[in-house]
Amino acid sequence: MMSWGLSVNWEAEILRAQLIDRLELELAEELEPGNLDRCPFILASGAVDLGERALTRADAARAFNGPNPADGVGSNSWVLAGSRATSGAPLLANDMRLRLGIPAIWYENHLVTDGLNVTGITFPGTPGVISGHNGRVAWGFTNGFADVQDLSTLSVSAEPVRAA
Repeated sequence: MMSWGLSVNWEAEILRAQLIDRLELELAEELEPGNLDRCPFILASGAVDLGERALTRADAARAFNGPNPADGVGSNSWVLAGSRATSGAPLLANDMRLRLGIPAIWYENHLVTDGLNVTGITFPGTPGVISGHNGRVAWGFTNGFADVQDLSTLSVSAEPVRAA
């Protein structure tokens, strides 16, 4: 469920299709930062109609599938050098802002063995600390909203398929 909630670039794919439809491919590509030849556009003409329907349906289901990325939901991380902190030690701020849910996403975990003392958070059932510290090193992560989804149109024949 977490990967579903954090995979939100399909809406950007629909916006891209709308731009291509209105501006034509060459002009729409100028709006794309760092367009790479190895990442071609795959939406065929007519995908905009699909996109409008998909966006309308997504808005109707928003309460179930999470907030729109444009609503300002996200996460962030930053590090402050020890030279800028009163303690002289570096500081890590890791804000993995996610929707609340039941059951909770995170599970607090403190692992102690000979030579190991790690505390932080993990997913239930995962034997490790995903974000935390060991007294010397701290680590965390944030969602980069990577392009992990692609949309394409699907032509469906109105004629039934007959067995040969």
